[in-house]
This record gives sequence, structure tokens and C-alpha cells, in this order.
Amino acid sequence: MIDNIDDNIDIVHIGIILHNNQTLRTTIQGVDPKYNDRILRFFKNTHFANGTVLIDPIFGSIIHIIGDHRNHAGNYLCDHHIVNRDQIMIYDYNDFMIL
Repeated sequence: MIDNIDDNIDIVHIGIILHNNQTLRTTIQGVDPKYNDRILRFFKNTHFANGTVLIDPIFGSIIHIIGDHRNHAGNYLCDHHIVNRDQIMIYDYNDFMIL
């Protein structure tokens, strides 16, 4: 468990993307890149969901996890003291993007 919360993070965006009108992907954006492997390992081991990290020059690292795991992602980030609860913004189905 991590003891200190990173205060340099403004807001962590957690949302979903509908891919090929069939599958949902959870996206996590705004987390420090040093936590990417730990987050992916958590979802692979506990929720059996594969994921990947995309590096974008504008938005930084974006974690994609197969399935709708928005609440699990928010709870994990808070329980392991990566961010505070008020630094997380979870988007609803009405706000998702279609790729």
C-alpha cells in the first residue's frame, strides 16, 4: 500500500468507450505513469480483465481495460491511496465515446 497521496494530480478521469458497438473498455486517464503496471496487474489478477497502456503526446498515459470497471477502478485508486476521492471523475453511460 502506498502511504502518500500524490497532490500533483489534478483530476483522474475514469470513463468507458464503446468499441465496435460491442465491447466496453474502461479508460483511466491522469494517473501517474509509475502506477500503470500496478493497476493493470490488479485488474488481471482480481477481475480477469486484460488491459493496456496507451501513450498519447497530449493526454499522457491512458489505461484501457476491457469491460466496465469504472467503480472498481475508482475504489482501487482510493483504497491504495493513489488519489483522493474528490480527485476522481467517473463518467456515466451518457458521456461515453464511440470509436
